[in-house]
Amino acid sequence: MTTSEAAALLSANKEIMERLGALEARVAELEDVPQPFVVPINTLAPQPFGLTGPLSVLIEPVLDDSDEACEYVASLADAGIAATGETVEEARSLLKGRMVTEYTLLTKLPAERLGKIPRQQLAVLQAVMRRID
Repeated sequence: MTTSEAAALLSANKEIMERLGALEARVAELEDVPQPFVVPINTLAPQPFGLTGPLSVLIEPVLDDSDEACEYVASLADAGIAATGETVEEARSLLKGRMVTEYTLLTKLPAERLGKIPRQQLAVLQAVMRRID
């Protein structure tokens, strides 16, 4: 290996190490920021509704100016239904209530009065929950 080839390799290695250091720093920053996650819903109790099976909902932290979670949004994306709470459990509980409310309202309306989105919401809700009283 010539001196110029060795110098080129050292230069390339230095650049790679600098870029790797920058990536490591960025990953460390991202690890400190709360990330979305999935939680299960296994029951709608005490409501008179049951689930057809376990349900996974997305929990997304809402970040304040210092990248701290100040509230949480729980969503059932397929149905386009979400709820916000100060804690994960509050957001999850409010989402369950919204599901029951939407199901109840949508099933009371004649199908021909429902628009495209409410029809989709109702179809998703009917696939994942049932009235059990």
